[in-house]
Amino acid sequence: MGDNPGYTADFIKSDTDRATFMADPALDHMMTALVSISTELWVQARRMKITERLLEDHGKVTREMIESYQPSAEEEAAGGRNATVSSSAPSVRSRWAHPAKGNR
Repeated sequence: MGDNPGYTADFIKSDTDRATFMADPALDHMMTALVSISTELWVQARRMKITERLLEDHGKVTREMIESYQPSAEEEAAGGRNATVSSSAPSVRSRWAHPAKGNR
């Protein structure tokens, strides 16, 4: 684990390589790609927010400053992961929340 155990964790390999979530394997592959791209986008957006905050506060940024950054409770509440997830793929989110409604 990194030097900041409260904010990051080591990658844990799961068995998703062989998992099937939907009837059509092509949909599984599409969802896997969507989740992967969304994850990368989240990471980049988060690092950008951290970089901007550090530049405002210190006028400079180093990799060490980014890696050791701890957001305040206000920062987490204002725009954390949940806000990003809520704005992503609303039709997919809606179908997962209400599977009985089916495809539209």
